[in-house]
Amino acid sequence: MLRSILVHQISLSADSLYDAQKQHRADVRKGGETNAGDTIRVLRVELAEVTERLNQTRKQLDTAENRCEELAKELRNKAHENSRLAAEIAAVKITKIGLSEEGSVTPRNGIPPLAAERSGGRVLQVASLSQALEEAQRWASQAEDSLRMREQAVAEAEEVRVSLERRVKDAETRMAEMGSSLEKKATEAAQLRQELDEEREERGRLEEDLEALQDEAAASDAAAIAQLAESGAQIQSLTDVKTRTEERLSALMRERAELDVKLALLKRSKEDADAQLKNARAAIVQLEAKLMSEEGRSADLEAQLTSAGERERRLGEELAAGEKEIGELTQRVGALEGEKQGLEVLAENRTGDLEESRDETAQLKNECEDMKIELAQVKPNSAELARDLADTNDDLTDTENRLAKSDENRNKAWEEVERLTGVKEELNQRLSMFTGEIRNLNERLSEVIAEVADLHKKLGALRSEKHEAEQSSVQAKAAAAELELQLAVAQKRAAELASKLSASEQSNREVSSLLAETKSQKKEVESELKETRSVVAQLGNELTGVRNEVKARGAELAAVKEKMAAKVKEGAERVSKLKGELSDAVQRGTELDKKLGQALQGLAQRDQALLTASEEQRVLLSEVDTHKGDVARLEHELNRALTDASETSAKLYEAFAKLAETEEALAEIKEEKESLETGLSAVQQEKADVQVRGEISAL
Repeated sequence: MLRSILVHQISLSADSLYDAQKQHRADVRKGGETNAGDTIRVLRVELAEVTERLNQTRKQLDTAENRCEELAKELRNKAHENSRLAAEIAAVKITKIGLSEEGSVTPRNGIPPLAAERSGGRVLQVASLSQALEEAQRWASQAEDSLRMREQAVAEAEEVRVSLERRVKDAETRMAEMGSSLEKKATEAAQLRQELDEEREERGRLEEDLEALQDEAAASDAAAIAQLAESGAQIQSLTDVKTRTEERLSALMRERAELDVKLALLKRSKEDADAQLKNARAAIVQLEAKLMSEEGRSADLEAQLTSAGERERRLGEELAAGEKEIGELTQRVGALEGEKQGLEVLAENRTGDLEESRDETAQLKNECEDMKIELAQVKPNSAELARDLADTNDDLTDTENRLAKSDENRNKAWEEVERLTGVKEELNQRLSMFTGEIRNLNERLSEVIAEVADLHKKLGALRSEKHEAEQSSVQAKAAAAELELQLAVAQKRAAELASKLSASEQSNREVSSLLAETKSQKKEVESELKETRSVVAQLGNELTGVRNEVKARGAELAAVKEKMAAKVKEGAERVSKLKGELSDAVQRGTELDKKLGQALQGLAQRDQALLTASEEQRVLLSEVDTHKGDVARLEHELNRALTDASETSAKLYEAFAKLAETEEALAEIKEEKESLETGLSAVQQEKADVQVRGEISAL
C-alpha cells in the first residue's frame, strides 16, 4: 500500500514537472519573464525526495522479506516439532489400538480415529479459507477508503492551486493599477512643464515689450531735448512749463517713495516666503526621518519574517524526524504483520493438534473407563495389562497438565495483547494531536505573512505621500523663483523710472539755462509736452499693471503656502496614523512570536513523549521477542492484535499522505511569498526611478 502511494506521488510530481517545463518553454518563446524556472527546481527537489522515500520503502520491503524468511525458518522448526508431537500421538494411538485389540474394545462413538482426524482437517481448512476471505474483504475496504481519501486530498490541492492563481491575478491587477497611476502622474508632470514653458515665453514677450517701450521713451526724450535746444522763445510759457514740470516731478517723487515702500513690502513678503519655504523644507526633512524610521521598522519586520522562516525550517526538520520515527514504527508494524501471518499458520496447525489431542484425550478417558471395567473381569494373570494401563493413565495426566499450562499461557497472552492495544491507541491519539498542532502552526504562519504584506502596502502608500510632498515643495520653489523674477523686474522698472527722473531733472536744468536764450517754440514745446504726458500716462498704466500682477502673484503664493501647509499637516496625520498601525502590528508580531514559541515548546514536549512511547514500544517488542516460544499458544489474541496493527498501519499511511500534502501547500505558499516580494521590489524601484525623473524635470 505504501509503495502504491509513493508511486502515485512520483507520477504526480513528474506530470507537474512536465507541465512546468512546457509552460517555461512557452514563456521563453513569447519573450516574457516568468518564475517557471523556480517552480521546475522545486518540483525536481520534490521528485528527488519522493524517489528517496521510494528507495527507503524498497529497503524496508527487503528487510520485511528477510524477516519473512526468518519466520519461514521458525515455521519449519515448528513443523518439525509438530511432526514430533504427531509421532507421539501416533504412538499413543497405536498403544490404544493394541489395547483395544487385546481387550476386544471398540470406541463408544463408533468412528475410527483416522476418519475423525480427516474430518477435523477439512473443517480447519474451511475455517482458514473463510478467514482468508474475510481478511481480503477487509483489505479491499481499506484500499477503497485510502483511495477516497487520496481523491479528497487531490481536490483540496486543486482548490489551493486555484486560490493561488487568483492571488497572482490580483497582484497583477494591482501592479497594472500602480503602473497606470504612475503614467497619470507622468502626464501631469509633462503638463506642468508645458505650462512653465508657456509662462517663460510670456515673460520673454513682456520683457521684449518693455525694452521696446524703453527705446521709445529714450527716443522721445532725445527728441524733446533736441526740440528744447532749438526752442529759444516764449520764456514765460517755459517758466509755466517749469513750474508744472516741478509739480509733476514732485508727484513722481511721491510715486517713487510709494514704490520704495511697496518694494520694501515685497522684500518683506519675500523674506516671509523664504522663511515658510525653510519651514516646509524642515517639515520635509522630518517626514524623511520618519519615513526612514518606518523603513527601519519594516526591516525589523522582515527580519522577524526571516526568523519565522528559520523556525519553519526547524519545524520541517522536526517533521522529518517525526516522519523517520513513523517510518520505523511502520517497519515494525510490517514485521508484526509478517509474524502475524506466520503465527496464523502456526495457530491453525496448533489448533488442529489441540483439537485432535482433546478428542484423543476424551477417547482415552472413555477407553480407560472401559478398561477399568474390563480389568475387573479379566483373570489375575493380567499384570502386564495393568502396567500398560498405568502408563496410559500417566500419559493422560501429562496431557492434561500440558493443556492446563497452555490455558494459563493463553490468559497471560490475552493480558499482554490488551496492554499492547492500549499503548497503540495512546500512540494514535498523540499522532493526531501532533498533526493538529502542525495545522495550527501553518495557519498562524499564513496570518503572519498576510500582516507583513499589509505592512508593505502601507509603506508604499507612505512613500507615495512623501513623493507628493516633494512635488509640492518643488512647485513652491518654482513659485518662489517666479516671484523673485517678478521682484527683479519691478526693481528694474523702478531703476528705469529713477533714471528717467534724473534725466528729467537734467532736462530741467538745461531748460533753466536756456530760458534766457529761447522763447519762440512755445507751441512745439507744448506739443512735445503733450507727447511726454501721454508717455508718462502710459508708464503709469504699465506701473499699475505691474502692481496688479505683483498682487496676483502674492495671492498665488499665499494659496500655494496654504496648500502646502495643508499637505504637510495631512502628511503628519498620516504618519502618526501609520506609526500607530505599525506599533499595533509589531505588538501583534510579538504576541504571535510568543504563541509560536509556546506551540514549539509543546511540540517539543509531544516529540519527547513520542520518543518515550517509541522506546516503550521497543521494550515491548523486545519482550515479545523473548516470549517467542509461547507465540504458538496465543491463537485468537494474536489475531486481534494483528488486526489492530493493520489499522494502525493504515492510519500511518494516511498521516504520510497528509504530511506530503502539507509540505506541498507550504512550498506553494513560499513561492507566492517570493513572487510578491519580487513584485514589491520592482514597484519600489520603479517609484524611485519616477521620483528621480521628476526631480530632474523640476531642475
